[in-house]
Amino acid sequence: MLGAPLARIEGDIAFTTLLKRMPNLRLGIPREDVTWHFALSSQGLGSLPLSF
Repeated sequence: MLGAPLARIEGDIAFTTLLKRMPNLRLGIPREDVTWHFALSSQGLGSLPLSF
């Protein structure tokens, strides 16, 4: 299967590029206030406020 490995590579490229272009990017809230959503087959962020 190609889906998950391809998504990981795309995510790595996207975040690397974003952080190179915006080196002052930071969390807009305290780290402990970041919310996660968990399901049987996946997990993800509820929101991710950023500041720059």
